[in-house]
Amino acid sequence: MSQARRAEIKILYENKDISRDIAPYLLSFTFNDNSGDKSDDINISLSDRDSLWVADWFPSKGDTIRANIILHDWDKGGTTQTLPCGLFEIDEIKYQCPPRVIEIKGVSAKITSSINSEKHNKAWENVKLSTIAQDLAVSNNLSLFYDVPGDVNIERREQSEKSDLEFLRDTCDDYGLSVKISGDKLIIYDEESYQDRPSVTEIKCNDSHVINWSFSTKAAGIYKSARVRYHDAKKNQTFIAQEDDNNTEGTSRILEINERVENEADAKLLAHKRLKEANSREITGSITLFGDLRFLAGVNITCKDFGIFDGVYSVESVTHKITDGYTTTLNLKMGDKSKAQAKSNKSKRQSKSNKKTAPAKPEAPKPGFYEGDKYYGKK
Repeated sequence: MSQARRAEIKILYENKDISRDIAPYLLSFTFNDNSGDKSDDINISLSDRDSLWVADWFPSKGDTIRANIILHDWDKGGTTQTLPCGLFEIDEIKYQCPPRVIEIKGVSAKITSSINSEKHNKAWENVKLSTIAQDLAVSNNLSLFYDVPGDVNIERREQSEKSDLEFLRDTCDDYGLSVKISGDKLIIYDEESYQDRPSVTEIKCNDSHVINWSFSTKAAGIYKSARVRYHDAKKNQTFIAQEDDNNTEGTSRILEINERVENEADAKLLAHKRLKEANSREITGSITLFGDLRFLAGVNITCKDFGIFDGVYSVESVTHKITDGYTTTLNLKMGDKSKAQAKSNKSKRQSKSNKKTAPAKPEAPKPGFYEGDKYYGKK
């Protein structure tokens, strides 16, 4: 006889396994795996019907939680799957009554460490971005994962009264790169280049594991072009660059940018990255599935049979939630190639529609005359 599939949470609180202790009180567990510069986080909701959490069991901010999602007999009998969510530090605790419920929120552990709190002053000259990142990773006991095509040469960069993480994010942002801390890793990557990676799977509108879905397309905050104009007083030079996006619809707006650049190449790169960043959420979607551990933030998936919303999307974030059941929600944004294809398909449909023969007009009655109530048309 096959076992009923089930999902459970393994919780290590300050390296002590408390999974069995909290299981009778667990209302929900949520894990948000985010791409971009947003940190991963967890939310644990527990019933406090015995008034334990408001007294002796009340947690402390800054304590660590390591969480795993474990699936038993999920896809088939006799199997066990595990998703390590990571290490988190308790950042916020909320208690409410009635009913008595405590919510424990945690963020990626290193986010609350000195890398995000201590401010420093330092300057780098004639250095690569990867070197700056490596210096900051080592000084914060992190290993660097630098996943960027090529490298960036920097003439001069000053860290002035900023934390290492704030400074690094500001620097990477100028070159359209993302920074993320996951566990003991400092990750720097080019989100745009990830759009060219192969799709990991295909999801169809009527798949049995799809619970609900929604898509949207917008014009607000979307631009046709981006234009950089920056005057360097020391060099007495003005750097100008413009980038166009031919895949957008319903806008002719120009994004004007006045940010520091070191040369024309930097100006062109900045215009490109800022425009792509602004337009990346023109077409977005959300799909909720029965629990699935395969999906991670940053991967690409193909959506099929969703009509005009068909295409390849990057997974911006994944929410794994366990309550009475287990669900996985994917938050998506359409990649540039699919937007170009969608625009081309729409243009073809409109062209075909315009070529269709207009319906024949009803034939006008022939002239004739009445005799009493009868009408006699002329031949």
